[in-house]
Amino acid sequence: MKKTLTLLLALFAIGVTSSVRAEDEQSSTQKPVKFDLDGPQQKIKDYSGNTITLEDLYVGSKVVKIYIPQGWWVYLYRQCDHNSKERGILASPILEKNITKTDPYRQYYTGVPYILNLGEDPLKKGEKLTFSFKGEDGFYVGSYIYRDSDTIKKEKEAEEALQKKEEEKQQKQLEESMLKQIREEDHKPWHQRLSESIQDQWWNFKGLFQ
Repeated sequence: MKKTLTLLLALFAIGVTSSVRAEDEQSSTQKPVKFDLDGPQQKIKDYSGNTITLEDLYVGSKVVKIYIPQGWWVYLYRQCDHNSKERGILASPILEKNITKTDPYRQYYTGVPYILNLGEDPLKKGEKLTFSFKGEDGFYVGSYIYRDSDTIKKEKEAEEALQKKEEEKQQKQLEESMLKQIREEDHKPWHQRLSESIQDQWWNFKGLFQ
């Protein structure tokens, strides 16, 4: 009896260990949530025709790297309410102590990315990120809007489910309408059905000569 109990306890311990190990492996291999462009958007290009790009953004990122020409400005607006049409709050760059800039939103160097340090306020899931750009002449050039891939996927699935539900509703209404029409036809007296049939044939006959 003791041997059986010991064996059962050992098997239980192995099972628990395997389960914990599997969960740890799953969490360690889980990919970080990426921010993607929120739908098709026009590419922003500099005056030489080069596309303005950003390094990959992820939930939890504390640093944003943006490739813009020297003399350009970039502003990041963060909106936590995804239903809002507003751009959100302007993110203030955190500058290193040994760096002085008259305008922290402007790129003063060439050949290197503009680095936006978010400090202790990393990118969060559910945020809408709007990057607004100005050229070296100070005029607005364009914007990129990003949202995390999980939120985009969930909203797309919800829209598809809603569309499917609406299509099913319309199909049901059509079937009910057809069924009602069939029942009405069945309840018509024979002379009415004959009259309507003759009338339909007459209209079809007239249509041949029009």
